[in-house]
Amino acid sequence: MITAAVIGLGGVGSRNAQRSGFERLTHVGAILASGRYTLGALVDPDVAACEAAGRLWQGKTKARIAASTRDLGTFDVVAIAGPAGGRPGQIEAALALKPKVLIIEKPFAASLDEGRAMAARIATEGATFLVNFNRRFDPNVQAARRLVARTPRKALFRYGKGLGNYASHMVDFLIDWFGEIVEAQAIGGPIDDFDNVDFRLRLDAGFDVLVAGISGLDYDQFEMDFILADRRVELANAGAEIRIYDPVPGRIYEGYTQLGPASTRPINPVGGFVETYLAVADHLEMGAPLRGCGPGPALAGLAVIDALRLSASRGGQSIHIPRQR
Repeated sequence: MITAAVIGLGGVGSRNAQRSGFERLTHVGAILASGRYTLGALVDPDVAACEAAGRLWQGKTKARIAASTRDLGTFDVVAIAGPAGGRPGQIEAALALKPKVLIIEKPFAASLDEGRAMAARIATEGATFLVNFNRRFDPNVQAARRLVARTPRKALFRYGKGLGNYASHMVDFLIDWFGEIVEAQAIGGPIDDFDNVDFRLRLDAGFDVLVAGISGLDYDQFEMDFILADRRVELANAGAEIRIYDPVPGRIYEGYTQLGPASTRPINPVGGFVETYLAVADHLEMGAPLRGCGPGPALAGLAVIDALRLSASRGGQSIHIPRQR
């Protein structure tokens, strides 16, 4: 069995498992559900978080619970799910466990420069990493990808929860599905107190994405709308719901063509955590290529977020994004 440890026992690391339907959307829960790992250590410097994890996973794992990685031994895979501001220190703690693969929560780094430094540090230890953009492995999202197999004419997105959170997921979507993002431009004002801003992205694939960052709502926003020449495909409710709109003869005016009523795919909860760990297991046990957001895409995504922050600070100047190598 592959050995694993989790550093950071907050929401996405462990605690969210107490919420209905969320157990497999935590690192501890996904490792256990995969059936291919021995979970050996749960680590958090917060004593209360350790105690809560002990109660939550009692009877489900014999993992050692500790305040640090000191004297824990070595592990094949280490998940880093601690607070984003502590990434460099968390990575040093993880590297003390001599992992082959790190799975790191987004945001990977506070800036592109910090990301480059951490990627280089991980490489010096002979390890590699994935940023946990779990929707790369979400079966529902992969079904949507097959519906958007052609280059869109344009895409319209809406998000909340900040550039480092939902917006970074959207940027990773675009990099994964369509390739390089070559230009970024903030629109309509500075970044607000919730880390949201409207922006435009230009893709090397030849189309623009217009994105609205919205704060002060009583509901979640993670919505993506792909406008293709022959249909419209919408990912709604954080990607759990896929709606397809196909052209039909005009229902009001003869001779016009409109989009008909939406046809919908079965609604499924957002997934991808367990599938991420299964992909890493395939890599370690069978030598399969390591799929997901590895060093190259991770740095490319940080370059886009950095460019948007720079653009916002310069009153909406369009920023060219060099290719990340």
